Amino acid sequence: MLCYALLCSTLLYSTLLYSTLLYSTLLYSTLLYSTLLYSTLLYSTLLYSTLLYSTLLYSTLLYSTNII
Repeated sequence: MLCYALLCSTLLYSTLLYSTLLYSTLLYSTLLYSTLLYSTLLYSTLLYSTLLYSTLLYSTLLYSTNII
């Protein structure tokens, strides 16, 4: 009877440990994926805005030198 209770408690502990490990792995992978997605989106937005503003600045400078 004691051996059976010990076996059941060991199985319960290992199942809880495994489910906690699985949950934390899923959580961390989701966080990593969302961070990578966010950083890629942020990088592309920054790149696009930099290109847009540099084009606008260049055209403004070109226009102002043509006026003078």
